[in-house]
Amino acid sequence: MKNLIITLLLFFSSINLFSQGKPHVKIFSNFNYNLNSDDNNTFQAFEVKRAYLGYGYDLADDFSVKVTFDVGNNSSGSSYTAFLKIAALNWDASDKLSLNFGMIGTQNFKFMEKAWGKRYIYKSFQDQNRWASSADAGASMIYSFSNNLLIDAQILNGEGHKNTQDVMGQMRGGAGVTYKSDNLSLRISRDMIPRAEYADNFETQSINTFAMSYKMSNINIGGEYNIRENTSNIL
Repeated sequence: MKNLIITLLLFFSSINLFSQGKPHVKIFSNFNYNLNSDDNNTFQAFEVKRAYLGYGYDLADDFSVKVTFDVGNNSSGSSYTAFLKIAALNWDASDKLSLNFGMIGTQNFKFMEKAWGKRYIYKSFQDQNRWASSADAGASMIYSFSNNLLIDAQILNGEGHKNTQDVMGQMRGGAGVTYKSDNLSLRISRDMIPRAEYADNFETQSINTFAMSYKMSNINIGGEYNIRENTSNIL
């Protein structure tokens, strides 16, 4: 009887939680048609490349939680493998300071994705070349000096949301500064992976990024420059 009561309480609590939260869904699909092929080998197909399924809930005025699953074509599974992309607790410690903990979204290429405002036709440079992951387990903070100037910092496992922590004790850190005006946004950031061995040919890997975005009435112009030093911690 006690187990039944606990089960019912959890069930009704889940219903209450779901009714007060907010689900979010994004689906990315496309249609392909090859104009260069002959009639017998013309490639044409509809594809559903990726879907994000999640839920957010405000625990209190300053605390909120968010869970998102990434469902798509992944090399480590079937055509539609689900990964836990986001499972984060957010705390708005003050009007200026926001803290995140758990499986969080990283800052590595979020600036350009937000500046563009739409999904990339082609992946961003760091994403395509796997220089970083869009989500990882760790903690991050964002501090607003003013409406125009933000700083952020993060410390992560470094393996991404699709992998477990293989190298224990080797974390990944980063920090950045973002300036925003009415039309112009600028960002400078540095991402670092410390060396695992203190030998002569090993050194901390670093990625330095400068990005900008300029918005006109109907046009957005943006660019990003990245340089990686000591790739794979090799000097």
